[in-house]
Parts: sequence; C-alpha cells; structure tokens
Amino acid sequence: MQSAIRLGSMLRERKFDTEADFCASACLYAFLGGVRRSTVGDNPRIGIHRFYRSQAASNPTMKQFTGVDMDSTQRLMAGLLFYSPRMGVDLRLIALSIDAGPSEMRWLEKGELELLHVTYEPGRWTDWRVVTPKNSQGVLAISETQDKTRSMQLLCSQGRVLFSVIDENGDAEWLRQCRDSRNSHRLFGADIPSSKVEVLSNPSGIVFQLPQKAIVVSTPAIFAFDNDDYPMACKDIEGRYFGTMAGFQRMWKLAIGNCVD
Repeated sequence: MQSAIRLGSMLRERKFDTEADFCASACLYAFLGGVRRSTVGDNPRIGIHRFYRSQAASNPTMKQFTGVDMDSTQRLMAGLLFYSPRMGVDLRLIALSIDAGPSEMRWLEKGELELLHVTYEPGRWTDWRVVTPKNSQGVLAISETQDKTRSMQLLCSQGRVLFSVIDENGDAEWLRQCRDSRNSHRLFGADIPSSKVEVLSNPSGIVFQLPQKAIVVSTPAIFAFDNDDYPMACKDIEGRYFGTMAGFQRMWKLAIGNCVD
C-alpha cells in the first residue's frame, strides 16, 4: 500500500495521466496519481477493499496484533486520508473500502468513479443537477466541469429566465466581441437580441436573457464550432463551452418550468 502511494505521488509530481481497464487493491491508489484518470474498454473493473495483513486474512480470529501493528495501521490510514484529497479524490472512497473484506472486492460502478473523482478529466462537463442558491427563491439548474473552473446555469430570477456560462479562466473581451458580432443569438430555439446578453468580467462569463416561452431542449453549447451563425474568430474551436445534455431535459423543467409559458 505504501509503495502504491509513493508511486502515485511520483506520477502526480511528473504530471502523468493514468488509464486502466482492470485495477484493484493497491493498484487503485497508484492510479489516483494521474492528473487525468480514465478507464478503457467496455467493462472496466476498478476495485477497493480493506487493507489487511496476510496472517490476519488466513486466521482472522487469532490474537496476533501488537502495539506496533496497531501503530502501523493507524499511520497507514492517516497516510491514505492525506493522500486521497491531495490527489483530488473524495474521501468517501476510503469509506467504501469497508464493504469488502480480505477475500472480497468492492467493484466501483461508473457513476461512483465519476462522483468520487476516481476517474477525472478536468474539462469534462458533469451531468446537470438542481441546487437551491443562497438568498434566492426557486432552484438553479447547473452543470460544471470536473475542475469547477467553468459552469453553465439556468435560473428563473425575478420573472426573468437566465442562462449563463461562467469561466474563471476565460477571456471577457473575447466573449464581448462574440456577443457584438451579431444583432441576435440563437439559443434554445429562440433569437435573443444582443441587448439581452450581458458579458461579465470577474469572473468572466456571459448571460443570456431567454424569452418566457417554452425553450427547445437542445444543446446548451454557445459559439460552437459547427455553428455557421458566427465568424471564425468567434467559434469555440477548443470546445470549452460545449456543455452536456446529460440530465438537462429533466433539470431545466425543475428550474424554470413555472417561469415559461
């Protein structure tokens, strides 16, 4: 286990990525060292279990642990609790190890791998969900990249339906240029006048005020590369603002269903 942690730390220090189709036990902790972590194949198997000594596994009821053993166990657990969040992984992963004993394995499902950041792609957009923002009525539908530097939000606020894209590392001047390149912008089946589009500076972002009518559940992408409405200088060739449709149809109804005709 300690060797796996050292290997994972070395991978992170050298900024390597990791991928696996089968990785269990100590292998998992080495895998976590990757800056980008992905699975391959149609049925990847990533597993975790409680750590143990081989003697304890063969005779679990035998009294065989000394004070030194207990100390080593606590040190190892402390190491895991320090290492996992340093790699950007949710500590609930460690808790899941309790599900599997010495001769078992707790295989992680795809959703768990993503939720706990075992698999991690900084720029990948997460499924849409709804949250209740502070000091605001109603709910907010939101999707964000795994590194949380970019987000898309859909909200009904004071009778206005707002769709915003926030980018902590974005270029507000570029967004302003793209807003002003057209008199109107096609989004969710509606033509939105540029006068109803606001560009933010800190952090950078763009906010579209949608008409109060049923929106078309289509891609939330803005300035998409395949959108012929915009000049080449205003096309998102890197796919930063493509977003995801996962969960969008259900979440937008929860967020703005009562605000549109």
